[in-house]
Amino acid sequence: MPKNLKWKIPVIVILVGISILALYPPGDKVIKIEEVKEADGKVAERSVIEDSVFGFLYRNPIIRETILKKETDDKGLSIVHKNVEYIARGQIKLGLDLRGGSELLYKIKAEEGEYHPGLTNEIIAVLEKRIDPQGVSEYRLQQQGIRRILIQVPGATKKEIESLKDRITRLGKLEFKVAASPDSNEYNDAKEGKPVPGYYKHWLKKKKGEKLETQDWYLVRNKIEITGEHLSRVFPDRKELQAVIGFEFDQIGRAKFGRLTERNIGKPLAIILDGVLYSAPVIRDRIPGKGIIEGNFTQDEVNDLIAVMRAGSLPADLELEMETTVGPSLGKDSIRRGLIAGIMGGIFVLLFMCIYYRGAGVVANVAFILNIVMVVGTLSILNATLTLPGIAGLVLLIGMAVDANVLIFERIREEKAKGKVIRLAVKNGYERAFTTIVDSNVTTLITAIILYAVGTGPVKGFAIVLIAGLLINMFTAVFVTRVIFEIFLGINFMKKFSMLQFFKRPHASFVQYRRITTIVSLVLISIGISVFAVRGKENLDIDFTGGTLIHLKLDKPIPVGVVRNKLTITDYEDAEVQSIWASETMTKTVKDSTEFGIRIKSLNDNEIFQKITNDLKKVIDEKSFEGVKFSKPTDFQLTLKKPVDEYTVQNYFREAGYGRDNIILMYPVGKAAKKFSIKISGLSDEKSRIDTIKNVTSVLTDYLEMSSVELSFGDIKEELPSVSDAVR
Repeated sequence: MPKNLKWKIPVIVILVGISILALYPPGDKVIKIEEVKEADGKVAERSVIEDSVFGFLYRNPIIRETILKKETDDKGLSIVHKNVEYIARGQIKLGLDLRGGSELLYKIKAEEGEYHPGLTNEIIAVLEKRIDPQGVSEYRLQQQGIRRILIQVPGATKKEIESLKDRITRLGKLEFKVAASPDSNEYNDAKEGKPVPGYYKHWLKKKKGEKLETQDWYLVRNKIEITGEHLSRVFPDRKELQAVIGFEFDQIGRAKFGRLTERNIGKPLAIILDGVLYSAPVIRDRIPGKGIIEGNFTQDEVNDLIAVMRAGSLPADLELEMETTVGPSLGKDSIRRGLIAGIMGGIFVLLFMCIYYRGAGVVANVAFILNIVMVVGTLSILNATLTLPGIAGLVLLIGMAVDANVLIFERIREEKAKGKVIRLAVKNGYERAFTTIVDSNVTTLITAIILYAVGTGPVKGFAIVLIAGLLINMFTAVFVTRVIFEIFLGINFMKKFSMLQFFKRPHASFVQYRRITTIVSLVLISIGISVFAVRGKENLDIDFTGGTLIHLKLDKPIPVGVVRNKLTITDYEDAEVQSIWASETMTKTVKDSTEFGIRIKSLNDNEIFQKITNDLKKVIDEKSFEGVKFSKPTDFQLTLKKPVDEYTVQNYFREAGYGRDNIILMYPVGKAAKKFSIKISGLSDEKSRIDTIKNVTSVLTDYLEMSSVELSFGDIKEELPSVSDAVR
């Protein structure tokens, strides 16, 4: 055995072992089940039904409680029987599209004078950095209405949601203030209870105005000397094994901080974050522009505070209006088809490699399986979220992994054809294919890095899978397979390198067809661009176009698939449907839901044409209506079979639900005519959404709990007719 294998084999074993350990358990696993009896909220009896031998290895298990029975005993105590499950969380974290997660709805608290059109976008930009500071989680962050923000995060535990809510609502405002020294006259006056102009008492770990009976307070100057707007770097640090927050200022901040500390040597410097005084170290010398924030933090608290400080402060307060649990945004059929496509593609590639490249193909398949295991293990270590686009990235990696091995095997074939021995042919084959493999992977890697840098949500998830896969692919295709071949050659297991060959001596001169192929390529590219331009909004999903969110409440639980099937009747087959459960009622036994969130895309131009035409047909007599010809969604020509005046046409529009303010221009005026050129302000969101909701509720009448629907657009409310009336 070659000497270099003595370190190569352990490296491969260690990396594969780490990946396997990182993946266990792949899904949620129950490690302990208890039956608990509570009397007036206190545990009276506890018995273990099932307990895993290795349960102690899992930290911070998820606790899921199911109430089995409630009763009152002879003493009048309220008795509750519960089934308590301790669940080890699966290491493969699935996204909103595959598993669902938690949904938070926040309202922006801003006065009329403080609110401006760009405020919501400013808040969303800050929240994006707070929710996912590492950029590895797939989440949904959308404006809903005028002053509300909807946040969905995949499969988070109760503890993680509480931590997230704290990160979201924190203002993230860092302030530095000078405090009076304990031997100063101001401090002595404050100690005696005398008011000190320009100063106030601030207790440690408390907000301004909150008092304690202890003497652990500082006399802090009202003036804010410097804020966190000039921070250039915030990072986790340690001081005597205690977790602290390290910070550094930019050039302007360093100059201000240096002058501040130089002029106040001997005085405490109060470090205040979101109004809470965390520490007030005494200034011993001029500080050039960096320091630490102490506060007996846990590591999780440090990470949360750093995420808040890095994201910047919120321009307005947020108030939590609703917290729910949502199901997967994709249907089971869609998920199953996606998984089947990936599995079938992988099986086909494995079979092809075994049949065409024989023994070498088996080696490539081993490397391919290790590739998948290591990629998913890396995602688990990074705490990244695996989405359906991420699975598509894994399928793409199958082809890329095989491509690298094909290059190597074909180079080995060429070396064998030159009469080289197997060991030398393998060595030369790897060396000559290495440059090509690196070039092809680096170009794709650059694209993946750009996707990660500018993308969000599923796009970023796809990029993470692609980046990890490319790097691991080069390791398995070039390093692992060569080690396996060297082992086989060292033990004389591989005496010949036989492979099939369909095209032994291709004589096609591809260069002479360069002009034809170039022209064909340009034509195909032009056709693709033209089709994309013609389709317009049809190319874009609801995440880009916006649309209508319907919160539907039914009187009995039904499977989400039933709702999706019903929507296809109303031509909303592309609607995204999620089950919704109140967080406090979500238990293991809950499968179906009575509440659903339905997202429907905004109308495209053709749908707007059809809608306006249908609206006018409903109010104009068939004997009078001839047709509508559109030049664009807001400009069209109405043609009638008999002449009428403009007041009659205005009445038609009013009856169809278009007010006087919707009609910008109508020609001719002052005389009767058969043709009218009309320009409207556009199909209002309110009108299109009301019709959308009527269509959706009409096919679910048998399941609806309410007899009327209240529609809310931000702060605008409109009462719709009862569902039964709408159906009639």
